[in-house]
Amino acid sequence: MDPDPRRRARRRVRLPQVPAWGEPTRRVEAKQGARFRAVVDATPRGALQRRQLTKTFGSVEAARAWVSEVRAAVAERGARERDETVAELCERWLRSRTDVREVTVNGYRDQLAPVLRAIRSRAAVDLRPRDIRALIEHLATSGRKRDNGPLSPRSIRAALGALSQALDFGVADETLTRNVTKGVRPPRQTTKVGESLEHWPTTGRGTEARCEALEQFRAHTADDRLGGAWWLSSLGLTRADICGLRWSDVDMEAGTVTVRQGRVALGSSNYAVDDPKSPQRRRTLPVEEVLPGTVGLLRRMRRRQAEDRLRAGSAWRETGLVLVDEVGTPLRPDTYSERFRQLCASASMPKIHLHSLRHTNAFLFIAAGVAPTDAAAWLGHTVETFLGAYLPEGGASGIAAVAAKVGKRSE
Repeated sequence: MDPDPRRRARRRVRLPQVPAWGEPTRRVEAKQGARFRAVVDATPRGALQRRQLTKTFGSVEAARAWVSEVRAAVAERGARERDETVAELCERWLRSRTDVREVTVNGYRDQLAPVLRAIRSRAAVDLRPRDIRALIEHLATSGRKRDNGPLSPRSIRAALGALSQALDFGVADETLTRNVTKGVRPPRQTTKVGESLEHWPTTGRGTEARCEALEQFRAHTADDRLGGAWWLSSLGLTRADICGLRWSDVDMEAGTVTVRQGRVALGSSNYAVDDPKSPQRRRTLPVEEVLPGTVGLLRRMRRRQAEDRLRAGSAWRETGLVLVDEVGTPLRPDTYSERFRQLCASASMPKIHLHSLRHTNAFLFIAAGVAPTDAAAWLGHTVETFLGAYLPEGGASGIAAVAAKVGKRSE
Protein backbone atom coordinates (compact mmCIF):
# COMPACT_ATOMS: atom_id res chain seq x y z
CA MET A 1 0.00 0.00 0.00
CA ASP A 2 1.21 3.49 -0.90
CA PRO A 3 2.10 5.26 2.44
CA ASP A 4 1.20 8.68 0.99
CA PRO A 5 -2.56 9.23 1.61
CA ARG A 6 -2.69 12.08 -0.91
CA ARG A 7 -1.51 9.83 -3.73
CA ARG A 8 -4.05 7.18 -2.69
CA ALA A 9 -6.80 9.77 -2.86
CA ARG A 10 -5.75 10.92 -6.33
CA ARG A 11 -5.91 7.33 -7.58
CA ARG A 12 -9.41 6.85 -6.22
CA VAL A 13 -10.78 10.04 -7.75
CA ARG A 14 -11.44 10.25 -11.53
CA LEU A 15 -12.49 13.73 -12.47
CA PRO A 16 -15.31 13.99 -14.99
CA GLN A 17 -14.30 14.92 -18.57
CA VAL A 18 -10.62 14.38 -17.76
CA PRO A 19 -8.75 11.43 -19.33
CA ALA A 20 -7.16 9.07 -16.83
CA TRP A 21 -3.42 8.69 -16.68
CA GLY A 22 -2.27 6.17 -19.34
CA GLU A 23 -5.26 6.66 -21.64
CA PRO A 24 -4.39 7.46 -25.31
CA THR A 25 -6.56 10.57 -25.08
CA ARG A 26 -5.74 14.12 -24.17
CA ARG A 27 -7.87 17.16 -23.46
CA VAL A 28 -7.60 20.00 -25.99
CA GLU A 29 -8.94 23.46 -25.27
CA ALA A 30 -10.69 24.87 -28.32
CA LYS A 31 -12.82 27.94 -28.98
CA GLN A 32 -15.99 25.90 -28.68
CA GLY A 33 -14.81 24.40 -25.40
CA ALA A 34 -12.94 21.30 -24.30
CA ARG A 35 -12.30 18.61 -26.94
CA PHE A 36 -10.75 15.17 -26.52
CA ARG A 37 -8.25 13.89 -29.05
CA ALA A 38 -7.63 10.14 -29.08
CA VAL A 39 -4.57 8.59 -30.75
CA VAL A 40 -4.67 4.79 -30.93
CA ASP A 41 -2.24 2.24 -32.33
CA ALA A 42 -3.83 0.35 -35.25
CA THR A 43 -0.73 -1.39 -36.57
CA PRO A 44 -1.54 -4.79 -38.13
CA ARG A 45 0.49 -7.71 -36.90
CA GLY A 46 3.75 -8.05 -38.81
CA ALA A 47 3.52 -4.61 -40.46
CA LEU A 48 6.81 -2.92 -41.26
CA GLN A 49 5.40 0.54 -40.58
CA ARG A 50 3.47 1.70 -37.56
CA ARG A 51 -0.07 2.90 -38.16
CA GLN A 52 -1.91 5.29 -35.84
CA LEU A 53 -5.46 6.60 -35.99
CA THR A 54 -6.44 9.99 -34.60
CA LYS A 55 -9.90 11.37 -33.94
CA THR A 56 -11.31 14.24 -31.86
CA PHE A 57 -14.52 14.03 -29.82
CA GLY A 58 -16.72 16.31 -27.76
CA SER A 59 -16.61 14.10 -24.67
CA VAL A 60 -14.07 11.81 -23.03
CA GLU A 61 -16.64 8.99 -22.97
CA ALA A 62 -17.01 9.11 -26.78
CA ALA A 63 -13.23 9.07 -27.18
CA ARG A 64 -12.96 6.03 -24.88
CA ALA A 65 -15.65 4.19 -26.80
CA TRP A 66 -13.91 4.85 -30.11
CA VAL A 67 -10.55 3.67 -28.74
CA SER A 68 -12.19 0.43 -27.58
CA GLU A 69 -13.81 -0.11 -30.98
CA VAL A 70 -10.53 0.40 -32.86
CA ARG A 71 -8.61 -1.93 -30.57
CA ALA A 72 -11.30 -4.62 -30.89
CA ALA A 73 -11.33 -4.26 -34.68
CA VAL A 74 -7.53 -4.56 -34.88
CA ALA A 75 -7.59 -7.64 -32.67
CA GLU A 76 -10.41 -9.25 -34.66
CA ARG A 77 -8.74 -8.48 -37.94
CA GLY A 78 -5.45 -9.92 -36.71
CA ALA A 79 -7.22 -13.14 -35.78
CA ARG A 80 -8.98 -13.25 -39.14
CA GLU A 81 -5.74 -12.64 -41.04
CA ARG A 82 -4.00 -15.37 -39.09
CA ASP A 83 -6.83 -17.80 -39.84
CA GLU A 84 -6.96 -17.13 -43.61
CA THR A 85 -5.03 -19.79 -45.49
CA VAL A 86 -3.28 -19.43 -48.81
CA ALA A 87 -6.09 -21.42 -50.42
CA GLU A 88 -8.76 -19.11 -48.97
CA LEU A 89 -6.90 -15.99 -50.07
CA CYS A 90 -6.46 -17.35 -53.59
CA GLU A 91 -10.15 -18.23 -53.80
CA ARG A 92 -11.12 -14.71 -52.67
CA TRP A 93 -8.85 -13.26 -55.34
CA LEU A 94 -10.29 -15.52 -58.05
CA ARG A 95 -13.85 -14.55 -57.10
CA SER A 96 -12.88 -10.88 -57.32
CA ARG A 97 -11.68 -11.19 -60.93
CA THR A 98 -14.97 -10.22 -62.53
CA ASP A 99 -12.98 -8.00 -64.91
CA VAL A 100 -11.72 -10.91 -67.02
CA ARG A 101 -13.28 -13.77 -68.97
CA GLU A 102 -14.28 -16.97 -67.23
CA VAL A 103 -11.69 -18.90 -69.20
CA THR A 104 -8.99 -16.54 -67.89
CA VAL A 105 -10.06 -17.16 -64.29
CA ASN A 106 -10.01 -20.89 -65.00
CA GLY A 107 -6.48 -20.50 -66.34
CA TYR A 108 -5.42 -18.79 -63.10
CA ARG A 109 -7.00 -21.64 -61.15
CA ASP A 110 -4.99 -24.20 -63.12
CA GLN A 111 -1.78 -22.21 -62.60
CA LEU A 112 -2.39 -22.07 -58.84
CA ALA A 113 -3.09 -25.81 -58.55
CA PRO A 114 0.53 -26.92 -57.92
CA VAL A 115 1.01 -24.08 -55.43
CA LEU A 116 -2.07 -25.06 -53.46
CA ARG A 117 -1.09 -28.72 -53.43
CA ALA A 118 2.06 -27.63 -51.61
CA ILE A 119 1.00 -24.80 -49.27
CA ARG A 120 -2.80 -24.55 -49.36
CA SER A 121 -3.21 -24.82 -45.56
CA ARG A 122 -0.46 -22.35 -44.66
CA ALA A 123 -1.59 -19.07 -43.08
CA ALA A 124 -1.10 -16.44 -45.76
CA VAL A 125 0.11 -13.87 -43.22
CA ASP A 126 2.93 -16.20 -42.11
CA LEU A 127 4.49 -16.66 -45.55
CA ARG A 128 8.09 -15.49 -45.87
CA PRO A 129 10.44 -15.20 -48.87
CA ARG A 130 12.23 -18.36 -47.77
CA ASP A 131 8.91 -20.22 -48.10
CA ILE A 132 8.62 -19.05 -51.72
CA ARG A 133 12.15 -20.22 -52.47
CA ALA A 134 11.33 -23.60 -50.93
CA LEU A 135 8.14 -23.73 -53.01
CA ILE A 136 10.12 -23.09 -56.21
CA GLU A 137 12.51 -25.91 -55.33
CA HIS A 138 9.60 -28.26 -54.65
CA LEU A 139 7.85 -27.42 -57.92
CA ALA A 140 11.10 -27.87 -59.85
CA THR A 141 11.60 -31.38 -58.46
CA SER A 142 8.17 -32.90 -57.77
CA GLY A 143 5.48 -30.36 -58.59
CA ARG A 144 3.66 -32.31 -61.29
CA LYS A 145 0.48 -34.02 -60.11
CA ARG A 146 0.26 -37.07 -62.34
CA ASP A 147 3.73 -38.50 -61.61
CA ASN A 148 5.37 -36.20 -59.05
CA GLY A 149 7.80 -35.11 -61.74
CA PRO A 150 9.29 -31.64 -62.13
CA LEU A 151 7.36 -28.72 -63.54
CA SER A 152 8.88 -26.79 -66.41
CA PRO A 153 10.34 -23.32 -65.72
CA ARG A 154 7.46 -21.87 -67.73
CA SER A 155 4.85 -23.60 -65.53
CA ILE A 156 6.65 -22.53 -62.35
CA ARG A 157 6.78 -18.91 -63.51
CA ALA A 158 3.06 -19.03 -64.33
CA ALA A 159 2.26 -20.50 -60.91
CA LEU A 160 4.29 -17.85 -59.10
CA GLY A 161 2.74 -15.13 -61.24
CA ALA A 162 -0.77 -16.19 -60.22
CA LEU A 163 0.26 -16.49 -56.55
CA SER A 164 1.85 -13.03 -56.70
CA GLN A 165 -1.39 -11.55 -58.01
CA ALA A 166 -3.31 -13.16 -55.15
CA LEU A 167 -0.84 -11.77 -52.61
CA ASP A 168 -1.06 -8.33 -54.23
CA PHE A 169 -4.81 -8.59 -53.75
CA GLY A 170 -4.24 -9.31 -50.07
CA VAL A 171 -1.98 -6.27 -49.74
CA ALA A 172 -4.51 -4.02 -51.49
CA ASP A 173 -7.20 -5.49 -49.25
CA GLU A 174 -4.98 -4.68 -46.23
CA THR A 175 -5.10 -8.26 -44.99
CA LEU A 176 -1.41 -8.62 -45.81
CA THR A 177 1.38 -6.12 -45.28
CA ARG A 178 3.59 -7.22 -48.19
CA ASN A 179 3.88 -9.56 -51.15
CA VAL A 180 6.61 -12.05 -50.22
CA THR A 181 7.11 -13.21 -53.83
CA LYS A 182 8.65 -9.83 -54.68
CA GLY A 183 12.39 -10.11 -54.92
CA VAL A 184 12.37 -13.91 -55.20
CA ARG A 185 13.79 -14.91 -58.57
CA PRO A 186 11.76 -17.45 -60.54
CA PRO A 187 13.60 -20.07 -62.61
CA ARG A 188 15.08 -18.92 -65.89
CA GLN A 189 12.86 -19.63 -68.86
CA THR A 190 14.00 -20.16 -72.42
CA THR A 191 11.34 -18.90 -74.82
CA LYS A 192 10.99 -20.83 -78.04
CA VAL A 193 10.73 -18.65 -81.13
CA GLY A 194 11.40 -19.08 -84.80
CA GLU A 195 12.48 -22.50 -86.04
CA SER A 196 12.66 -23.84 -82.47
CA LEU A 197 8.85 -23.84 -82.35
CA GLU A 198 7.32 -27.28 -82.85
CA HIS A 199 6.11 -27.70 -86.44
CA TRP A 200 6.14 -29.98 -89.45
CA PRO A 201 8.99 -28.98 -91.79
CA THR A 202 8.44 -27.25 -95.10
CA THR A 203 10.42 -27.51 -98.31
CA GLY A 204 10.87 -25.21 -101.29
CA ARG A 205 10.37 -21.50 -101.67
CA GLY A 206 7.79 -19.30 -103.34
CA THR A 207 5.28 -21.23 -105.45
CA GLU A 208 7.25 -24.42 -104.77
CA ALA A 209 6.80 -24.20 -100.99
CA ARG A 210 5.03 -27.20 -99.51
CA CYS A 211 4.67 -29.26 -96.33
CA GLU A 212 4.49 -32.98 -97.09
CA ALA A 213 3.31 -33.87 -93.57
CA LEU A 214 0.43 -31.40 -93.85
CA GLU A 215 -0.59 -32.87 -97.21
CA GLN A 216 -0.39 -36.38 -95.75
CA PHE A 217 -2.56 -35.34 -92.80
CA ARG A 218 -5.23 -33.91 -95.09
CA ALA A 219 -5.30 -37.05 -97.21
CA HIS A 220 -5.53 -39.26 -94.12
CA THR A 221 -8.39 -37.29 -92.50
CA ALA A 222 -10.54 -36.58 -95.57
CA ASP A 223 -12.78 -39.59 -94.87
CA ASP A 224 -12.93 -39.07 -91.10
CA ARG A 225 -16.25 -38.15 -89.54
CA LEU A 226 -14.74 -34.74 -88.69
CA GLY A 227 -12.89 -34.36 -92.00
CA GLY A 228 -14.00 -30.77 -92.62
CA ALA A 229 -12.88 -29.74 -89.14
CA TRP A 230 -9.47 -31.38 -89.60
CA TRP A 231 -8.93 -29.50 -92.83
CA LEU A 232 -9.79 -26.24 -91.05
CA SER A 233 -7.22 -27.12 -88.36
CA SER A 234 -4.71 -27.84 -91.12
CA LEU A 235 -5.29 -24.27 -92.34
CA GLY A 236 -4.22 -22.81 -89.00
CA LEU A 237 -7.51 -22.22 -87.17
CA THR A 238 -7.21 -22.68 -83.40
CA ARG A 239 -8.95 -25.40 -81.45
CA ALA A 240 -11.14 -22.75 -79.81
CA ASP A 241 -12.03 -21.35 -83.27
CA ILE A 242 -13.20 -24.73 -84.53
CA CYS A 243 -14.88 -25.90 -81.33
CA GLY A 244 -16.88 -22.65 -81.26
CA LEU A 245 -17.71 -22.67 -84.98
CA ARG A 246 -21.43 -22.69 -85.84
CA TRP A 247 -23.04 -23.66 -89.13
CA SER A 248 -24.25 -20.07 -89.37
CA ASP A 249 -20.57 -19.04 -89.50
CA VAL A 250 -19.96 -21.18 -92.59
CA ASP A 251 -20.91 -19.74 -95.99
CA MET A 252 -20.96 -22.77 -98.27
CA GLU A 253 -21.67 -20.72 -101.40
CA ALA A 254 -18.89 -18.19 -100.79
CA GLY A 255 -16.52 -20.84 -99.50
CA THR A 256 -15.72 -18.87 -96.35
CA VAL A 257 -15.60 -19.47 -92.62
CA THR A 258 -16.05 -16.59 -90.15
CA VAL A 259 -14.59 -16.79 -86.65
CA ARG A 260 -17.01 -15.01 -84.31
CA GLN A 261 -16.58 -16.94 -81.06
CA GLY A 262 -14.41 -19.51 -79.33
CA ARG A 263 -15.21 -22.49 -77.12
CA VAL A 264 -12.69 -23.60 -74.49
CA ALA A 265 -12.59 -26.21 -71.75
CA LEU A 266 -13.33 -25.24 -68.15
CA GLY A 267 -12.16 -27.93 -65.79
CA SER A 268 -12.91 -31.56 -66.55
CA SER A 269 -16.62 -31.41 -67.33
CA ASN A 270 -17.53 -27.94 -68.53
CA TYR A 271 -16.73 -25.43 -71.25
CA ALA A 272 -17.21 -21.75 -71.98
CA VAL A 273 -18.19 -19.94 -75.17
CA ASP A 274 -16.89 -16.40 -75.49
CA ASP A 275 -15.83 -13.76 -77.97
CA PRO A 276 -12.46 -14.26 -79.65
CA LYS A 277 -9.59 -13.39 -77.32
CA SER A 278 -8.49 -10.46 -79.47
CA PRO A 279 -9.95 -8.31 -82.28
CA GLN A 280 -7.53 -9.94 -84.73
CA ARG A 281 -9.06 -13.37 -84.08
CA ARG A 282 -12.43 -12.18 -85.43
CA ARG A 283 -11.93 -12.77 -89.16
CA THR A 284 -13.43 -14.29 -92.33
CA LEU A 285 -11.24 -16.80 -94.17
CA PRO A 286 -11.71 -17.92 -97.82
CA VAL A 287 -10.94 -21.54 -96.96
CA GLU A 288 -12.18 -23.04 -100.24
CA GLU A 289 -9.97 -20.75 -102.30
CA VAL A 290 -6.89 -21.66 -100.26
CA LEU A 291 -7.68 -25.37 -99.89
CA PRO A 292 -10.18 -26.60 -102.51
CA GLY A 293 -12.35 -29.41 -101.18
CA THR A 294 -12.80 -27.95 -97.71
CA VAL A 295 -16.41 -26.91 -98.37
CA GLY A 296 -17.18 -30.38 -99.75
CA LEU A 297 -16.01 -31.97 -96.50
CA LEU A 298 -18.03 -29.49 -94.46
CA ARG A 299 -21.16 -30.29 -96.51
CA ARG A 300 -20.57 -33.99 -95.78
CA MET A 301 -20.26 -33.25 -92.05
CA ARG A 302 -23.55 -31.33 -92.10
CA ARG A 303 -25.34 -34.18 -93.91
CA ARG A 304 -24.08 -36.69 -91.33
CA GLN A 305 -25.22 -34.39 -88.56
CA ALA A 306 -28.71 -34.22 -90.11
CA GLU A 307 -28.83 -38.03 -90.24
CA ASP A 308 -27.71 -38.24 -86.59
CA ARG A 309 -30.47 -35.80 -85.63
CA LEU A 310 -33.11 -38.02 -87.23
CA ARG A 311 -31.79 -41.12 -85.49
CA ALA A 312 -31.52 -39.40 -82.08
CA GLY A 313 -35.04 -37.97 -82.17
CA SER A 314 -35.96 -36.25 -78.93
CA ALA A 315 -32.53 -37.05 -77.48
CA TRP A 316 -30.90 -34.65 -79.93
CA ARG A 317 -29.36 -31.54 -78.39
CA GLU A 318 -29.55 -28.59 -80.75
CA THR A 319 -26.61 -26.18 -80.43
CA GLY A 320 -25.92 -25.10 -84.00
CA LEU A 321 -22.26 -26.06 -83.53
CA VAL A 322 -20.24 -27.84 -86.18
CA LEU A 323 -18.38 -30.10 -83.73
CA VAL A 324 -20.92 -32.34 -81.97
CA ASP A 325 -21.30 -36.06 -81.31
CA GLU A 326 -24.05 -38.43 -82.49
CA VAL A 327 -26.69 -36.90 -80.18
CA GLY A 328 -25.72 -33.26 -80.67
CA THR A 329 -23.58 -32.85 -77.54
CA PRO A 330 -20.71 -30.42 -78.19
CA LEU A 331 -17.42 -32.23 -78.56
CA ARG A 332 -15.04 -31.47 -75.72
CA PRO A 333 -11.93 -29.53 -76.78
CA ASP A 334 -9.69 -32.10 -75.08
CA THR A 335 -11.44 -34.89 -76.98
CA TYR A 336 -10.70 -33.10 -80.25
CA SER A 337 -6.99 -32.86 -79.33
CA GLU A 338 -6.86 -36.52 -78.32
CA ARG A 339 -8.49 -37.54 -81.62
CA PHE A 340 -5.80 -35.52 -83.45
CA ARG A 341 -3.07 -37.48 -81.68
CA GLN A 342 -4.76 -40.75 -82.59
CA LEU A 343 -5.04 -39.80 -86.25
CA CYS A 344 -1.37 -38.82 -86.42
CA ALA A 345 -0.34 -42.08 -84.79
CA SER A 346 -2.49 -44.20 -87.12
CA ALA A 347 -0.87 -42.50 -90.12
CA SER A 348 2.66 -42.88 -88.65
CA MET A 349 3.11 -39.15 -88.87
CA PRO A 350 5.59 -37.03 -86.89
CA LYS A 351 4.15 -36.38 -83.42
CA ILE A 352 3.23 -32.75 -82.76
CA HIS A 353 0.58 -30.90 -80.76
CA LEU A 354 -2.64 -29.77 -82.43
CA HIS A 355 -1.72 -26.12 -81.85
CA SER A 356 1.53 -26.67 -83.73
CA LEU A 357 -0.45 -26.86 -86.97
CA ARG A 358 -0.63 -23.07 -86.66
CA HIS A 359 3.16 -22.90 -86.44
CA THR A 360 3.39 -25.15 -89.48
CA ASN A 361 1.14 -22.82 -91.46
CA ALA A 362 3.14 -19.79 -90.38
CA PHE A 363 6.40 -21.28 -91.66
CA LEU A 364 4.66 -22.41 -94.85
CA PHE A 365 3.45 -18.84 -95.43
CA ILE A 366 6.97 -17.51 -94.87
CA ALA A 367 8.45 -20.05 -97.30
CA ALA A 368 5.80 -19.12 -99.87
CA GLY A 369 6.73 -15.45 -99.59
CA VAL A 370 3.46 -14.28 -98.01
CA ALA A 371 3.82 -10.81 -96.53
CA PRO A 372 3.95 -10.86 -92.68
CA THR A 373 0.92 -8.55 -92.49
CA ASP A 374 -1.15 -11.00 -94.57
CA ALA A 375 0.12 -14.09 -92.75
CA ALA A 376 -0.64 -12.47 -89.38
CA ALA A 377 -4.16 -11.53 -90.53
CA TRP A 378 -4.87 -15.13 -91.59
CA LEU A 379 -3.72 -16.56 -88.27
CA GLY A 380 -5.44 -13.85 -86.21
CA HIS A 381 -2.20 -12.34 -84.87
CA THR A 382 -0.95 -8.80 -84.75
CA VAL A 383 2.00 -8.21 -87.06
CA GLU A 384 4.22 -7.67 -83.99
CA THR A 385 3.25 -11.04 -82.55
CA PHE A 386 3.81 -12.81 -85.86
CA LEU A 387 7.23 -11.28 -86.39
CA GLY A 388 8.31 -11.88 -82.79
CA ALA A 389 7.26 -15.54 -82.87
CA TYR A 390 8.19 -16.65 -86.38
CA LEU A 391 10.77 -14.14 -87.64
CA PRO A 392 12.70 -13.13 -84.50
CA GLU A 393 15.74 -12.30 -86.65
CA GLY A 394 13.63 -10.67 -89.33
CA GLY A 395 15.19 -7.29 -88.73
CA ALA A 396 18.69 -8.52 -89.55
CA SER A 397 18.51 -7.58 -93.23
CA GLY A 398 17.24 -4.11 -92.37
CA ILE A 399 20.04 -3.61 -89.86
CA ALA A 400 22.59 -4.73 -92.45
CA ALA A 401 21.17 -2.24 -94.97
CA VAL A 402 21.42 0.62 -92.50
CA ALA A 403 24.99 -0.35 -91.62
CA ALA A 404 25.93 -0.47 -95.29
CA LYS A 405 24.46 2.95 -96.08
CA VAL A 406 25.89 4.64 -93.00
CA GLY A 407 29.24 3.00 -93.66
CA LYS A 408 29.35 4.33 -97.22
CA ARG A 409 28.39 7.81 -96.05
CA SER A 410 31.22 7.89 -93.52
CA GLU A 411 33.92 6.80 -95.97
